[in-house]
Amino acid sequence: MTKKEYVKHLLDDTLGLPLDSLVQDYIPGELVDLVSQAVTEGFPMETDPIVERALSRFDEELERAELEQKGYSIRKMRWPRGASHAVCLTHDVDNVGHPRSHLWRTRSRFGFLDLVLGLTGLRSPYDNVQMITEREKEKGVRSTFFFLSGNYDLNAFAEKSTWMTRNGFEIGLHGDFGTHSSMDAMLSAKLRLESSLNIRVEGVREHYLKFEFPITWEIADEAGFGYDATVGQPDKLCYKVGLCSPFHPPSATWRPLNLLELPLTVMDTTLWGYLKLGEPEGFEAVMSMFDAVTRFKGLFVLLWHQEAIKMRGGRIYWRIVDELLRRGGYLDTASGIAGWWRSRGFPLKAEGGIVRPIAKPPQGLVMRVKLSQGARLESRNCSVEERSEFLLVSPLGDEFEIKVI
Repeated sequence: MTKKEYVKHLLDDTLGLPLDSLVQDYIPGELVDLVSQAVTEGFPMETDPIVERALSRFDEELERAELEQKGYSIRKMRWPRGASHAVCLTHDVDNVGHPRSHLWRTRSRFGFLDLVLGLTGLRSPYDNVQMITEREKEKGVRSTFFFLSGNYDLNAFAEKSTWMTRNGFEIGLHGDFGTHSSMDAMLSAKLRLESSLNIRVEGVREHYLKFEFPITWEIADEAGFGYDATVGQPDKLCYKVGLCSPFHPPSATWRPLNLLELPLTVMDTTLWGYLKLGEPEGFEAVMSMFDAVTRFKGLFVLLWHQEAIKMRGGRIYWRIVDELLRRGGYLDTASGIAGWWRSRGFPLKAEGGIVRPIAKPPQGLVMRVKLSQGARLESRNCSVEERSEFLLVSPLGDEFEIKVI
């Protein structure tokens, strides 16, 4: 596969285009170069999702051309029921306990009650998995927890993990040291986690966000993971690959992998450990990154370490969650996000002004249709909602048809 063919695949998938909407020769060389740089070396200093911005401009140009030449344009909207953006809450489980000497040395991070309970051994301030899941459940949200396989006793989580999965939470693998560059290490870590908790894991995030293009993706893909949630910059607030949407990374030969990448948006330790922000500044930084993602109808992935939830800085997690809920959107676990994105990729055929599905569309699918002046739309087995500049069309079953006349 060529570099340009890979970029066409990414454009078709990200923009939600019907089959054969995009002629490969129509893709500008600058866009091919930008996307290929993003997925082979990234932009570790870029504070703007520059690839998303370029894709948005390209889509606008493509849409104008479609309206002139065909009289209509159609796009599969990115998220279920036409949501404006998506949110994925995740927690890395690096540690679940520290010696009392460590707690005493870091006592300024904790409130008085948590410190006393921790020092007396009544309740560890570092083991918060149960507390987080119960409180998130009360708020009506579900998150993904990435567990290390070799840093603590996984048997202690056997009962908790059963409760978590039954209640809609997800457990993924937090890659141990070396898994990002070693297939043997990855498979060993995956087997330890799955056998200890009697689960099957769908996704992975590497410890310390360790990552190498394209080796880490190829290892995760070959190990059978459906998604990776690693790609981010630990010491900066930035968009490492210039994207805030899921995408299929390329292999070394530009073949799109089955693996989906869910690019990381914000990590808590970036705010407090690297940038040394106070809580008000940290909150504003998180919401600024969120605002940039929503401008491109993207996916906001938040990484908040479970052991930091009671620490200074980490304790603002609940304020962030409440604000994200207030702003709406589609919120799901990482595997839920990946599952939706895959199902949204079903083939849609548009020919001669008639649009039909070639495979079963996902529940919640919404399509945005724009018509040139004088054109009108007829539909079968669809609901149609008129907006000022376009129509929102939702299938009412597996078989539907849209006709532009």
